[in-house]
Amino acid sequence: ACDLVQKSRWGKFLGVPISLLGFLTYLTIAFANFRTRNSLKSWQLVWTISIIGLGYSIYLQTISLIVIESTCIYCLASLLILTAIFALATYNRPKKRSNFNFLNWAKQACVIMIAIIVGMHLHYSGVFSPAAGPEDPFLKGLAQHLTQEKAVFYGTFWWPKCVEQKDLFEASADRLPYVECQPYGKSGPKTSVCITNMINTYPTWIIKGRRYKGLLTIKRLVALSGYTGPVNQETGKWPISKKKDLPHYQ
Repeated sequence: ACDLVQKSRWGKFLGVPISLLGFLTYLTIAFANFRTRNSLKSWQLVWTISIIGLGYSIYLQTISLIVIESTCIYCLASLLILTAIFALATYNRPKKRSNFNFLNWAKQACVIMIAIIVGMHLHYSGVFSPAAGPEDPFLKGLAQHLTQEKAVFYGTFWWPKCVEQKDLFEASADRLPYVECQPYGKSGPKTSVCITNMINTYPTWIIKGRRYKGLLTIKRLVALSGYTGPVNQETGKWPISKKKDLPHYQ
């Protein structure tokens, strides 16, 4: 169950694992609590971080139950811990400070929390970047088909055309049969598999034993690989992607 949750698109944010963000959250709370104990600023930091973490944790649990249909015990444990921290921070709020209004502070923090969660939800919905959103069935099927046909996409992370090639597959880019040729950068050594296959141009595709240099459009990859798409069980046909009219499909 935890593998399903962590490997979903909600398992990372901007390439950073959610588990690491959670660790940094607890580390910041610990630092604020022990480094500057009994100060107003310390309490404000702990309470703000705990309510943001709690709200985001509730959001992820909702996604796990409704969308992923699976729950992770570590995520549930984190939700309980954040709930406890938030409850303790609220109970120990400053009560005798004339220059501090708890209700006004709480309203501002809640607005910040809601804005962050809404922004992250839009991110996961693919509003800001299609690569972070749900997978297009056509692109997902094509990437899987290329892998099944033992096609290989040789490239490198620092070359713009390779990045552009991956971007064509949006959220399904990780499913591509990709081989990194220079993992240590432009000045780094080339991997042995790329030397053996004489890869000198990025990207280079090998599909059905034939070599193709340069960026290939989705339409070209479909034709070269013979991809027809999965069949719709009701109609007996595969409905073409709703994005078929975009330039990169041509």
